[in-house]
Amino acid sequence: MEYLVIADFKVNDGMADDMANVFKEALVDTRAFEGCNAIDVYYEEKTNTFTLIEDWASLENYETYLQWLSLIHISEPTRQAEISYAVFCLK
Repeated sequence: MEYLVIADFKVNDGMADDMANVFKEALVDTRAFEGCNAIDVYYEEKTNTFTLIEDWASLENYETYLQWLSLIHISEPTRQAEISYAVFCLK
């Protein structure tokens, strides 16, 4: 079963460029992570929000990725973002 993850990162004013750079660097590793089929990033300037659409091969792959993510250094723009996400199972 595949899993679709939608994550929103609402950033503070003036932090969009910094956050874009974080995603540009960090998503190289995410795309190479076992079970990551795809990940796309969209930016809505009006709301200062980045939306990530992630496609994962399994929930286990995604959970392993989250564990790994919690162990690496999270940069300042990410810590200052308001983050929300949802996980959907695709049958």
